[in-house]
Amino acid sequence: MRLVDGQEFQVLNFGIYNDLGSGPDFSDGCVLINGIEWHGSIEIHVKSSDWYRHNHHNDPSYRNVILHVVLKHDRNVYYNRSNTIIPTIEIGNELEIGVIQKYHYFRSNKYSLPCHPMIRDLDRIYITSVLEKALLSKYEKKINLWEQKCFTDRQVILWLLAQVFGYPYNRDLFFGLIKNFESEYNESSELNTHIDILVEENKMTPSNCLAIRNQIICNRKTIDHWKKGGYYPSKSPSYRIEQFITLLGAIDLAGLERYSTPFQMRDYLTKINAELKEMELGMGKQYLDRILINVIVPFFMWKSKQNGDESLREEAISLLLEMKSETNKFTKIWRKNGIQPENAFESQGLIEHYKSNCSLKKCLTCSVGTKILSK
Repeated sequence: MRLVDGQEFQVLNFGIYNDLGSGPDFSDGCVLINGIEWHGSIEIHVKSSDWYRHNHHNDPSYRNVILHVVLKHDRNVYYNRSNTIIPTIEIGNELEIGVIQKYHYFRSNKYSLPCHPMIRDLDRIYITSVLEKALLSKYEKKINLWEQKCFTDRQVILWLLAQVFGYPYNRDLFFGLIKNFESEYNESSELNTHIDILVEENKMTPSNCLAIRNQIICNRKTIDHWKKGGYYPSKSPSYRIEQFITLLGAIDLAGLERYSTPFQMRDYLTKINAELKEMELGMGKQYLDRILINVIVPFFMWKSKQNGDESLREEAISLLLEMKSETNKFTKIWRKNGIQPENAFESQGLIEHYKSNCSLKKCLTCSVGTKILSK
């Protein structure tokens, strides 16, 4: 191919895509211009004049750009403080008009999936590859976060449980609860002081230490802070708080090492749930499945990396493959577009892909989007 000034060039390596939103679009690229290799960043714009409109000429991070890729070349762009033109290629004449029309359709349509209805005609294998990538990327991000926070196994379980019980509106407040629970769990003398105060103020008999602990924790965040609208009574924050704290009291968090596989942990939680049902605080099968999918599976993904044990990862995936697909607003979007998840692994992958790509219209970083554009 040729640059706008007529020089021959070839892309040897387009580098690493920058999805952070700051700096050049690709880093560590390599291009060959008239037989000489150039190493650096690659930037992409609609018009070459966008370089100045975006103020890149005053940004030091753009000083090593070796190639400027534009749809339309409307002016020369120079390296800062020099008269050297940045190598530029205009690709507008190289693209088929149909590709551009499809892309504008993706960006402008009002459907939940930008590629509706074209995705219906796409081979299922492309969907499968997308959801696998999305799901594994989701777990990797979570694990990286826990490693940065230096979480223990116990803290990972608590964090995941708080997410499930706080979904969708009260997650931050449930995170606050587990911090209080950790404090109560570790500072027994402080807990006894609080119990004494609570008993004296409310003229209560401390026959049920767990129930009193629940009140101590809940009183630290007044119920006024909790979002209550839109919940069924069985899902109300007050009921979920009681259920959550009781579950934490029932689980042997210190003995998690005994449950060495996701399937053993599933059986353990099923047994605990049977005990909770006797207390009229049991979780229905659908909610227990949510905990298995959103707590147990990511926990063992974490354990797999920490222990260097690939078999734990495979077992966690096997558990997802064994479970039924979820039904929620995200899976309904896919079903309306002809994509039927066959198990929890597929539904989780589709949910994550929708959140991280489709809802943001990142069609050019999606293998489904690029496949449709190239057809």
